[in-house]
Amino acid sequence: MEMRDLVCIYDTNFHEVEPAGGVKRAAVKIGDDCWIGSGAVLLPGVHLGRGCVVGAGAVLTGTHEEGTVLVGNPARVVRRMEIPKGYRRR
Repeated sequence: MEMRDLVCIYDTNFHEVEPAGGVKRAAVKIGDDCWIGSGAVLLPGVHLGRGCVVGAGAVLTGTHEEGTVLVGNPARVVRRMEIPKGYRRR
């Protein structure tokens, strides 16, 4: 396994970015039936709704609604999908 194959999920930035800026800590929440591509990075405070798809290598911040497809660095929404009630990916 190479480093690029991993997904990184951070709930802290580990150190101050600027003097007296403090350390940011925020929970990361991943909804049911999400798919997260190889090499993606989820930063503190990310919330993914049910059925979100995160492209390989994407770098995420913020909250994303159910059925959102996100790609890029920084991640951007490229599509929204309707997720039928009870649907599960196989």
